[in-house]
Amino acid sequence: MLAMRDDIADCFMGSKGKNAVSKDLSSIEGYGVSSESCSIFNEDCLYLIDSLILAEIITEEVDIKYSKEAKSLSYSSSLVGLKENALNFVSTLEWKLLTRVSKKRKVT
Repeated sequence: MLAMRDDIADCFMGSKGKNAVSKDLSSIEGYGVSSESCSIFNEDCLYLIDSLILAEIITEEVDIKYSKEAKSLSYSSSLVGLKENALNFVSTLEWKLLTRVSKKRKVT
């Protein structure tokens, strides 16, 4: 199953925005889990997803196209899978290295 980065963040955050409603993300198990377990901002969630992609825990497929008429490049990306034994691997990570504290939130 292909997933978009923003869709995963919307599902995790429990978004009630247009994207989440049109794709019926609330029907997915785990929808809104962040509101129950932690309070993070959407940008922090996207940062974490990007960090997991860079750490090669999440597999991303990127499609780049060149338009001769517009003389421009366009791209799309989808998250397509997890590293083998991803849960075991993730449990050993130092999460502080993959996350950040949003500037909107005060650090205590």
